[in-house]
Amino acid sequence: MKYQNQEIKNINHLAKLLILSSIVDLEDQVYKKCFGGLNIMDSIARQVLKDAEGFVISDLESELLIKTIKFEIAKVIGKLENQTGIDTKIVTRNNQGYVSKQAYGL
Repeated sequence: MKYQNQEIKNINHLAKLLILSSIVDLEDQVYKKCFGGLNIMDSIARQVLKDAEGFVISDLESELLIKTIKFEIAKVIGKLENQTGIDTKIVTRNNQGYVSKQAYGL
């Protein structure tokens, strides 16, 4: 079979390619689904979320949550990059090739 003009012989590889291409914008999907697309760093957005969803979070907690979401998504993308050999240029890696926690502020 062919995908993007490349011969694919391994169906597992193709599945990983398709998943990788669809999760590149996963961070935006998380914000839309969980926070209605609101920036939880903004105090007004946090108040709206508190009133509408009962979601209470402080400045510090919201910053840590955002960084953790970015890092966890980067780990998933990084794993698929390693398995497919495709570099999306989204994931920041350390000298050993692992996803860098420092790049995401953790």
